[in-house]
Amino acid sequence: MQGLHSTARAVLTWQLVLACLAAALFLFGGRDAALASLAGSAIAIVPTVLTYLRTRQALVGVGARDPRQYVQMLGRAQAAKFGLTTLMFALVMSRWAEQFFAIMAGFAAGLVAYWIVMWRAKHESLTGIYQKHGE
Repeated sequence: MQGLHSTARAVLTWQLVLACLAAALFLFGGRDAALASLAGSAIAIVPTVLTYLRTRQALVGVGARDPRQYVQMLGRAQAAKFGLTTLMFALVMSRWAEQFFAIMAGFAAGLVAYWIVMWRAKHESLTGIYQKHGE
């Protein structure tokens, strides 16, 4: 459970940092561009939070007692994430269709957070291996 919590916190932290950076860059294009960028980031952030909460609920509620039910709950959480992402894209695009690039850049910033966290986790695990073997 601790690994899930720390990974989710790292992803959300990076998503928020990158969302703010993207919005700051798009602020040069005007207020609407910056808001559209933040809305694009929210399309990545909100489903991440809800998926984390549902995954945590499944882990606490079912956990290792019934792996089949746990996997089913994770599948439902991912399906809900996909549906929510689609709905949010539809809503944001209906409001800021002319700011398509800003929306997509904000969304991409939210996805890049996953890559950063996974790269750091891999780097830290490799660093630990090298230190353990004295290399």
